Amino acid sequence: MFKILFSAKPQNYKKIDAILSRSAKLTPRNMKWLKKDGITDIIDLRAMMQETEEEKIANTLGIKYHNIPSVAKYPKKENVGKFLDIIEGVKMNGGKAHVHGEEGADRTGMYSYIYERLNNIGTPKDNLEELKKHFWNIKEYPFLKEWAEIFISMIKK
Repeated sequence: MFKILFSAKPQNYKKIDAILSRSAKLTPRNMKWLKKDGITDIIDLRAMMQETEEEKIANTLGIKYHNIPSVAKYPKKENVGKFLDIIEGVKMNGGKAHVHGEEGADRTGMYSYIYERLNNIGTPKDNLEELKKHFWNIKEYPFLKEWAEIFISMIKK
């Protein structure tokens, strides 16, 4: 059993809207803070091969844990589809979700960017600035914005 005494906001945290927030990887203290904020579901974009401490702590706190193994170099349409399906389920159940990767930058930024664009949160220019503000590694992953825009246009058809 995990005993978590204090809570703390996660690194690189951003509340996107009433349903979704994002950050870097979570500590037990971060998860307690998210629980206090009403988070019902955590979406971990890191590639995991086995149950993690994060999953165990989420279960202890009564938070649903979802893992969508993703890599920024080769984004998969199916993974973004799973992400959007989870968010839709969270909305329908009156919950709140939190998405994260390792640093909360590239993968997390791309998924958040797609969510913002599909839900008309801010302008495309605002969404791009937000992506940059949260440490998007544009030199290593220059194609993420274009890939996201192609994916968004496919969904909107």
